[in-house]
Amino acid sequence: MKKRTLILIIFILTTINLSSQTPIRINEPLQSFANGLNQVKGDSLMLKYLQMNHDWRIITGNENIKEAIIYKSGWGFVSSTTTLLQNAPFYVGVHFNWRNTEYEIAPKLNQGKTDSCILWLKKQSEPFDSAYFFPLYDSSFAYIDIYKAISLQNGVYLFGTLKYNYSNTSHPAIFKINMLTRSIKIRKFNCYSPVRSFTDATYDLVNHNFIVTSFAQIENPNPPFGAGICKIDTNLNLIPGSNQTLQSNYATHLIQPPNPYEYIVGIEEVDAQNFLVVGSALNPLQLPSSTPNPNPNYWDDLVVGQRSNVTLMENSTSYAYGKVDTSESASIDFFPFKRIDSNLFYVGMTSRFYNPIPEPWDTELALFGLNEQGQKHWAYYEPLNDYCYISDIIPDQKGGIWYVAQCFENLNTSTGEFESFIKVGYIDSVAYWPRIGAVGIETPVKKAEDIQIYPNPVEHEFTIKQYGFVQTLQLRIYNLQGALLQESQSQSHKSTIDVSQLKSGLYLLHVLNEKGQLIKEQKLVKP
Repeated sequence: MKKRTLILIIFILTTINLSSQTPIRINEPLQSFANGLNQVKGDSLMLKYLQMNHDWRIITGNENIKEAIIYKSGWGFVSSTTTLLQNAPFYVGVHFNWRNTEYEIAPKLNQGKTDSCILWLKKQSEPFDSAYFFPLYDSSFAYIDIYKAISLQNGVYLFGTLKYNYSNTSHPAIFKINMLTRSIKIRKFNCYSPVRSFTDATYDLVNHNFIVTSFAQIENPNPPFGAGICKIDTNLNLIPGSNQTLQSNYATHLIQPPNPYEYIVGIEEVDAQNFLVVGSALNPLQLPSSTPNPNPNYWDDLVVGQRSNVTLMENSTSYAYGKVDTSESASIDFFPFKRIDSNLFYVGMTSRFYNPIPEPWDTELALFGLNEQGQKHWAYYEPLNDYCYISDIIPDQKGGIWYVAQCFENLNTSTGEFESFIKVGYIDSVAYWPRIGAVGIETPVKKAEDIQIYPNPVEHEFTIKQYGFVQTLQLRIYNLQGALLQESQSQSHKSTIDVSQLKSGLYLLHVLNEKGQLIKEQKLVKP
């Protein structure tokens, strides 16, 4: 095993203009991959990541763990980077609170992810040279990934995946660690799907068991398509009859229910009897985009529903968001679902879309605020201007939220390899935005730069896209003599307006907010 050394690097300071519409790129000369170990301190985000000089899917054993500290000031973002640990790579780590102390835990991978994978544990506030490296449990462990940690009494339960070097496939696995003795108990399960892992978990305080989601139904050699859910007791035993495929009853786009969730599902506790589920579900009525698209799977809706801890079934019809709200597609990853309070849950995701301005292919941050039933309080959109997915969302004590986007560029079409980097952004005051049923709360101000209108000149129809807090917009088209010719509304992130009835000429488009105040005036040319 290679010697672990702690080294310090001189801080590299960079200043970038602060704007909620302009996420910053981490100042890293090599490639970077976010690993989930993020925390907020005051006005700063502390972000750990894997530094490498090759495709992130390859592990040589020489990768470094680094930390970027991004400080939010009134005049800009300031970021600094520090090398924390050499030659100790890992993809995903988690943090948890045990006895009022924050801890971090993650695997240490070896070259090629072939053998002798172990776990390390440390207090979040202490340096890496204080980390406890668990004794080698099994030399045939090729790799371990941890996606959720739940502390309970004297220990912590870790939910993720385990692969042996003699096997072509991985297993959903739970690691039970006694924090007093540092002993480990491991239980792996069978799962027959392309990817085999537990993805999220919550603890049922009434029935004293875990509710766990997976890529597919576990312990079923012929599982139906879709994500799985089950109950597991504190001794790591599957509760008989609890394993099932997550089905959703929702009627968006006239789909005949039930519809299975697709692979990755996030869950959060609502109260002692219920939990909230969020994930993507295939919508076969959403045909692939007609645009030339490197990722043609545009069939996803984001589905949210409240479920019972006892039956694991929906309490009522779930709510579907997705193509309606996020252009052509939505994708959800492991980390973007967070409970803020009993009436506010955040979902951070990305929408992929074809847009010739400013780049042929981009993604956007799509952030939803949901209530305990899964109903949408609000939606917020922000351009990422790169091909990304949302790795994490981290609320702060001031009601704002940081987000971490894992991005990719420079695809080598002959090898299939590409370069990875990280972007970070901050959105202010989201915890105080209007909620369903709330009164006396001011709607965030919509500005002219939040509105994008294209194409222009326009022949038959144009698209209006609103960034920031999504609200109802009034659209009015006038001729140059001031006569109102056409009036309509836009109530979503992206709307298409038909102007085929207008004659060739020059027109004025007025965009007004919900109070009837003019936000933006733009000339429209119809050839």
